[in-house]
Amino acid sequence: MKPWSKWVHRPVRALQRLRAVLLTGDQAELLKAQIGDAGLLVERLGSLRDGRAIEFSQSFYRGRYVRFRRGIECLDIERAEHPTGGRSAAAGRRAIPGRHANVS
Repeated sequence: MKPWSKWVHRPVRALQRLRAVLLTGDQAELLKAQIGDAGLLVERLGSLRDGRAIEFSQSFYRGRYVRFRRGIECLDIERAEHPTGGRSAAAGRRAIPGRHANVS
């Protein structure tokens, strides 16, 4: 057992929200964009098993550089009977590299 492990708390669930925003002065400056340009705000709240919040982050991205791809995968017994084995060609998500600013 590591000496600090009794103080280590790791989130067991997280809620992530994405929202379109207009960049403010500070955000635009950090992202080398113009005030009022389209942006994406990603907020994440992680919590412990007992529901207490342990992590919060806000990330701002330039709107013109963001692309997302999501897939869904079935994790039950019917999966094996599906012609593709339950796998989706679009599984996962991806963000096109661009400038972003993290605010904690």
